[in-house]
Amino acid sequence: MPAMERVEFFACGQEANMMAIRLARAFTGRRKLLRFVENFHGWADEVVLSTLGVVADEVKVLPGHDLNLVEEELVKKEYAILFIEGGGAHMAGQIPWDADFVRALPSLTQRYGTVCLIDEVVTGFRDSPGG
Repeated sequence: MPAMERVEFFACGQEANMMAIRLARAFTGRRKLLRFVENFHGWADEVVLSTLGVVADEVKVLPGHDLNLVEEELVKKEYAILFIEGGGAHMAGQIPWDADFVRALPSLTQRYGTVCLIDEVVTGFRDSPGG
């Protein structure tokens, strides 16, 4: 992974996401999470919604492909982290992302002090050597 300075291994993607939430909250001093409809980030309450019994008051779910809507939320400076599936929604890109949308998110989140996390454990090494 030529772009990586450090790699941390976890037992599963959900565990990595839960650690990312904890670190983003510590880094930003914020509690809220921002994520997209149809994206999967694990089964913990803070990363899965639309499931019976889930309690996640600090999570906002947005439709994808609308940078203006993302910026409307980020400008509030309430979010510790924004999650997005790297390959697209429904694991492995069954609903693919527009590449320009994904490329715009890191600079947009940085502008508003929110951590941007591209969550990809399915296609990370299938799309190209080195991730």
